Amino acid sequence: MIQRIQSLYLLIVFILSMVTLLSPVMELASDSSYYRLTVSGLEERVAESAVAGEVPAEEREGRHTETVDHAWMLVVMSAIIPLITLVTIWLYKHRQLQIRLTVFNSLLMLGYYGMFFLYLYYFKGRYEAEAVHVLLPAIFPLVCIVLNILAIRGIAKDDALVKSYERLR
Repeated sequence: MIQRIQSLYLLIVFILSMVTLLSPVMELASDSSYYRLTVSGLEERVAESAVAGEVPAEEREGRHTETVDHAWMLVVMSAIIPLITLVTIWLYKHRQLQIRLTVFNSLLMLGYYGMFFLYLYYFKGRYEAEAVHVLLPAIFPLVCIVLNILAIRGIAKDDALVKSYERLR
């Protein structure tokens, strides 16, 4: 199962999608606070410059964050993508189903980007953010789409090889 190159591609997709799920993907900055989009939603944190003179550095480090808004669709899509990838890895004997699930997973990743940009513009307008920073884990679904395409090519080659062996019988 893991000996096949497409299984390695799918395993990398699983790892990258789990990192995307568990890591913050976006930060918004306003005058007095900044927000971070994580699995639990949009978390508000007080900016260092706003409290630098008022609170000692020891207390600032352990400062409490508060979830101010939720991005449920983004979280659901981020959670479904690694699950489908894991199921796809275990369906190595059913190559056509594996191809269909991989294509569906790629479409979910494109939908993830659509929802991501929708939430980005929504949160930017609602919280009057001056700066938006898209973090590194936000590009992982794009890398996963490329790896899914490579996995589909490998699965199709395996399927063609098996069919050619069946013809020789």
